[in-house]
Formats: sequence, C-alpha cells, structure tokens
Amino acid sequence: MNKRKFFSIITVCYNAEDTIEETIKSIVTQTDKDFEFILIDGLSTDNTLNIINKYNSFVTNIISEKDNGIYDAMNKGLQIASGNYVYFLNSGDRFINKNVLKKVHQNILDQSMQPSIVYGNLTTSDRNIIFSEYSNYNKLLTGTIGHQACFIKLIDHAQFDASLKIAADYKILLNLLFIQNKPSIYLDLTIAYYDTLKLDKTYKERIDYRIRTIKEKLKIIRESLNRFNFLKSSIYYHSRLVKYLLIARIKFH
Repeated sequence: MNKRKFFSIITVCYNAEDTIEETIKSIVTQTDKDFEFILIDGLSTDNTLNIINKYNSFVTNIISEKDNGIYDAMNKGLQIASGNYVYFLNSGDRFINKNVLKKVHQNILDQSMQPSIVYGNLTTSDRNIIFSEYSNYNKLLTGTIGHQACFIKLIDHAQFDASLKIAADYKILLNLLFIQNKPSIYLDLTIAYYDTLKLDKTYKERIDYRIRTIKEKLKIIRESLNRFNFLKSSIYYHSRLVKYLLIARIKFH
C-alpha cells in the first residue's frame, strides 16, 4: 500500500496556455516531494492540455471535462485528494520558490499537534500581502485570507459552495476559523505569487466585480453568523457596497 502523501496540490485551469507551464514548474521543482499533484482542466480548447501532457510523469491525476465554474472544478480536485493537507495553486499562480513545501512541512511537524489551517503571505506584481492580522479571527468579519496562502487539513475542508461565483473560499475560511474555531498557525513566509494580471479588467469591470463580491459575502454572513457578529460584519460590507455603487452611478451612468 502506498504511503499517504503529506500534501495534495490541486491546480484548476481552462484555456491557460500562457500561464499553466510556469505554475506546473513551480510545483514539480519543489524540493519536498511528499505531495500528490492533481490537475483539473475545464476541457480547454487551446494548447493547455498539450503543455500538461509534457509533465505526465509528475501528475498524479488529470481530469479534463466541462465544469460549472471554478468552484465546481476545485470540488472535483477535493473529491479525489488523499493527502493530509490540501492546497490550491491555480493556473497563473506559482510557488514563490522551490523550498516552500519543505518549510511549510517542517513547520507543521514542529507543532505539538497538527493545525487545521496553516497560512502565510502572498506577493503580487505590485505588492506584498501580509496576512498575520488574521491571527485575530475578528478580522474575518471584514476580510479573508487568499487561498494561495492556505494549507488546510483535508479532513476539515468542506466542499466549496458552487452556487457562489467569487467568495466560496471566504465561506470555507469563515466557517473553519471563526465559527468552528479550528486551530491555525501563521507562518511569516511568502507562500506564492498571486497572478492578479489574470484579473485585470477595465475600471468598470473591476467595480462591478467588487460589487458582486460584496453581495456574495453579505449572503454568506447572513447565512453563517449569529445576529451580533452579522451586524458587525454587515455594517462594514454595506458601507463598502454603498461606496462602489456610488462610484458606479457617478462614473458609468
């Protein structure tokens, strides 16, 4: 019987011929090899699958079929994952260097008990994102941790709510950290490069995206939080929503 891998690394992609290879390379060159690598492709019509097939010997599972959005695709990865910790690194994102898994693995082993969530920092093309503040779980009422910074115990990782289009990862973390109060550790370590270029849109599209994100988060907190915490969170998100609705009204009408 094969020994269970420590990490399940899941990559989701669709028509990603320009970015998928750098993501794959950052995974397969990790010095810590105690991981399975799962690739979920949305039935790409460009050269993505040809690039993926170059790395067949490194990939544990490849699924290429139509899906109902990114969270449906990520759920397919979760369904076949078998490692202790699951981590999502989607096309365009990449580990910051080849020793990330080694450092995270050792930090987990150094703990007296394995935490449910281990998280660090991210970097983008124009800034570093430090998540140390989320050691104060109340911060989750007004924000979240990027999934590219999080390693979550597979046994604790619920399926993503595929009815959501933007904020299903926020729902997972809010439930684990704030509601269930699962143990976590923060590592002052940059985990990955987060490709914000794939999100680059016109100013109007960015404002619309923020409005839709806030509306999803309001739906999540309404369903998830007690009245007191919902009130605190709702005040914050409604103020943000009003801000972006005013911008949209002034700029685009």
